[in-house]
Amino acid sequence: MADLTQAELLKVTRNAYKRVNDPKNNRKVDIKRRPWIALLESMREETTFEGGAILYPIQTSFNDPGTTWSGDQEIEAHDPDFSLNLEFGYFNYTTAITIKHDLLTRLGFTIKPNGDGMIESRAGMGPDQAFKIQNYVKNLVWGFKDNHEKYLDRLMLRSGAASSTDPVGLFGILTEDPTTGLVGGLDRATYTQLRHIRQTGLTVSANGDFRDLWDTALRSADQFSSSNGVPGSIDFYMAGSAFIRGYKNWAEATNYDVRRDVAVKLKTFDFAIPDEVVQYEGKLIVWNPSMDDLDSVDTFSPTCTKLCIGINKATWHYKSLRGKYKTLTSPADPPKQRITREDIDTTAHLACDAPASQLILAID
Repeated sequence: MADLTQAELLKVTRNAYKRVNDPKNNRKVDIKRRPWIALLESMREETTFEGGAILYPIQTSFNDPGTTWSGDQEIEAHDPDFSLNLEFGYFNYTTAITIKHDLLTRLGFTIKPNGDGMIESRAGMGPDQAFKIQNYVKNLVWGFKDNHEKYLDRLMLRSGAASSTDPVGLFGILTEDPTTGLVGGLDRATYTQLRHIRQTGLTVSANGDFRDLWDTALRSADQFSSSNGVPGSIDFYMAGSAFIRGYKNWAEATNYDVRRDVAVKLKTFDFAIPDEVVQYEGKLIVWNPSMDDLDSVDTFSPTCTKLCIGINKATWHYKSLRGKYKTLTSPADPPKQRITREDIDTTAHLACDAPASQLILAID
């Protein structure tokens, strides 16, 4: 039986975590599995969170129509009003795992707490044994990291109402009623800039109003951006499975027609409409499995699987505390147990500085 010290076990775990996170391993968050957190991480920035929150100024007026002039006429200037600030704080998120020494004993290793030395130089440990312990821990950490990402993705979607320490996620910023409640500390009832577009009741039957209502919502969101100097426009959609299924059914019932020559032998027999081809005005509609999961975690009406969210990426901000994003830490062993604990810690912040540039669609 090979000896493995506590220090070596920690080193193996850290090395496994480093390999799992190595970009060469192509282990970035999969946009097909978790499109929301994948999008946020693609634009993540580090900050200090000094003062406990970040302020995003929003304009309340920007209506200088410009001036025509001639000769020595004076030109009047208008000052834009940035007197409003949206304030978004940060949240702390940790997942933890324990490596039971007894399980490693069954793999053929004895864990000596507080021992010294490196795993590669231990006497009596051949390459096969080293591979066995490294492979075991790597698989353990791989699942550990995936679990962290899964629940972090959910947190970034949920409203934040479940706990006082939870972050305000997408459904806390883009709520069911765009005219009530607070966002970033300001009241939507008072400030129209904070009211996202929400269109419900899209019917997916033949010749229903599915497309007309979508067009209206999209133009309303993009019109706000255009009229108020907000960068970007709706450029990304994510939806629950029922919404995508409804879109396919509406298209098929209304104006989608497939013809083939029955005399030509088919090489394949596939009547599926792949998700990869489901778009609206050239913008991909990505299925978000986490939205389906939310229906068993939170209560929404209509259900999340029937929703589609149009995102203006330029208005969202995802920041993490410098040096603390999916960071592995190794607390000291408890004195009365033979276990090694590993934590993954994240301190981050989600914000949207132009809710009115987003839209939510809901089918019946």
